[in-house]
Amino acid sequence: FFFFKQKTAYEIAQRLVGSEMCIRDRYKMMKESYMKMKKFSETVMSYTLVNQQGCELELINYGATIRALRVPDRTGKLVDVVLGFNTLDEYKKCDAYIGCTVGRTAGRVRGGTFKLNGKVITLSKNEKGITTLHGGIEGFNQKIWKVVMHPSDPLKITMQYHSKDGEEGYPGNLATSVTFELSEKTNDVTITYEAETDKPTPVSLTNHSYFNLNGEGSGVDVLNNEIMIASSKYLPVDTTMLPIGKQEPVEMTPMDFRKPTQIGKRIHDPSFEQFKHTIGYDHPWMFDLGGDVKCLGFSALTGIEMIIKTTEVSVVMYTGNFLDGKMKGKTGTEYKKHYGFCLETQSVENSMNEPTFPQCILDPKDKYKQATTFSFNAKQYYKQSTHIKTSTLK
Repeated sequence: FFFFKQKTAYEIAQRLVGSEMCIRDRYKMMKESYMKMKKFSETVMSYTLVNQQGCELELINYGATIRALRVPDRTGKLVDVVLGFNTLDEYKKCDAYIGCTVGRTAGRVRGGTFKLNGKVITLSKNEKGITTLHGGIEGFNQKIWKVVMHPSDPLKITMQYHSKDGEEGYPGNLATSVTFELSEKTNDVTITYEAETDKPTPVSLTNHSYFNLNGEGSGVDVLNNEIMIASSKYLPVDTTMLPIGKQEPVEMTPMDFRKPTQIGKRIHDPSFEQFKHTIGYDHPWMFDLGGDVKCLGFSALTGIEMIIKTTEVSVVMYTGNFLDGKMKGKTGTEYKKHYGFCLETQSVENSMNEPTFPQCILDPKDKYKQATTFSFNAKQYYKQSTHIKTSTLK
């Protein structure tokens, strides 16, 4: 069980003159890659990693959140492909988990309870008073994380949070770290999650970024974005949007994304019973065995392709069904229904209450470690992916 003793980036920044620092001189061996820091608020810092391609990954340590991700489109122009806000107050008021790290457990826990070693564990309930969603009333998304720099690598930052025994009802002290890394010569963003505990406890961490491959400021929703999910089975949900405990084949249903398909092609299918519960996609898919690429996204407007590889066993795709236009983002754009999609790689939702699902209980003798990589390319046209043999877009 470990504790965090390193000097934090925030402590370093407090000693600097001015509100922004560009750390170029410290990384002369990487002439075009650098990091810049600035105050996001009185208590929160912003960190922007810039690689040799000009790709920019901006993070804040409130909620270990991805605030911006700027990647080149087919013309070479940088396009921000994630939703986010300009102020800490907007993040605090937001209940849509935009861009943040969620935990201890991503997704919903039925009834806010589960049994662990014969004992009933009761969690805080933050969804209609009956369900625990994304870690409870004050989950990891609302915490200020400690930041640890990597002196030899300006494109890597680790954020750490120590969750105390009993926090939101979860047993055990949990030492958690999330490392964000931007590749130097390719536009790959890797998020590595690690945790250790002193008591058995469920752990399932993920990032809740809303992607819009048309561009955050485009004003165009994501129904035209094309998605591939390497899965032949999904988990149906009930009226509380929790998995009912069985897997169903995706074949001949709107859940079949084995070939890249526009999100909007079947999202309004009135004959599909599941959409009456979710008003769109808000479901887990179980990844098929084999193959590196687990998910893919593409926008014909920008030519931006996103490829996802992960160590996780499942993904939840959420299509911003409850965004209602009341929130405005970084560019003043209204975040209306379906303005972003999430691909949340994680342990199977509510697995602690479903013994037939792969389990997410972390034991003190073990270490939790999962990783997801988001890779971005720009294409002049998109006929057939070089990564997915069956993925021909028409």
